[in-house]
Amino acid sequence: MGLTNGGRTAVNALSAAADYRDLFTAAFPDDVAPISMANIIKAIAAFERTLISGRSPFDHYVYDDDPTALSDSEKRGMALFFSSRVGCAQCHSGINFSGPLIYEGHARQRALFANTGLYDVDGRGSYPATTKG
Repeated sequence: MGLTNGGRTAVNALSAAADYRDLFTAAFPDDVAPISMANIIKAIAAFERTLISGRSPFDHYVYDDDPTALSDSEKRGMALFFSSRVGCAQCHSGINFSGPLIYEGHARQRALFANTGLYDVDGRGSYPATTKG
């Protein structure tokens, strides 16, 4: 997953939160220690398999500038995701939250360019002079 120290920070953070302890215990009832890197990876993978964007509330909030598209809870989650406190967006950024990838010991990469869809500004298919897609 690209986490430093074998994910111990993630395990400790989730273990410290009562709601996550309850959720992981419910999701992995046969495990003596349900909050483990193996189970965190399984939980994230299960969640990611449910993601089908195609004009998600996030898309409406970010790309359509619709302040009502996300609930207050979702906005707090987004702020946490993009915060330096948890650093998710350091690896999960870009249009599909899939890059740039950084690895321990390597320099950070600049965020990938996301095509904003700004094209055909002159009616002949051209991109804006300052944004070539």
